[in-house]
Amino acid sequence: MDKKHQTILRERRMLLLEGMNPGEKVLDYMLQKSILTQGEYDTIESEKTPEKQAKEMLRIVPKKGRKAYAAMVQGLVHSESQAHWDLAKMLKEDAREAGVPIDDGDASHDGPPAAAASQAVSLAGASAASHDANDFRSSTKSAPHDEEDIYPMTHTPRGLAVIVNNRNFTCDLPDREGSDVDAA
Repeated sequence: MDKKHQTILRERRMLLLEGMNPGEKVLDYMLQKSILTQGEYDTIESEKTPEKQAKEMLRIVPKKGRKAYAAMVQGLVHSESQAHWDLAKMLKEDAREAGVPIDDGDASHDGPPAAAASQAVSLAGASAASHDANDFRSSTKSAPHDEEDIYPMTHTPRGLAVIVNNRNFTCDLPDREGSDVDAA
């Protein structure tokens, strides 16, 4: 990896640790592009929290080849997360300003992938059963999407959701006070 790219990752470390979840397709993309070995992938994925995964990834990736930075940016874009898209955009801009622009191949969209908007719409739709289709669509206008990616909320019935509500635990976890309010 170029020294200037390493510097960018070091300077943006806190933002990357807070905003990056490598388990959301970033690792898979980097494995697919042969940036990470299976062993490195497994090491990163074995970390318990997204922040620890990001920390381990930021330890490994700067030691990889010259394509590692661009692959990480592409992985962020392909993860279909708005937060990851924002990080990718920031890293691309930082590289350009440092005089080491990246060839990001197919990651040159002008906005987050449509699948991210579609995913957000479908997740929001699960809790929007009380809204009619027009109210639901107007509440998601800020997210760019194609009409064909939207699940129609006009069908009756709209579907079912299973909600698991655990209050008491038999292991060392404390009881989850407030769970009764969630279920109300």
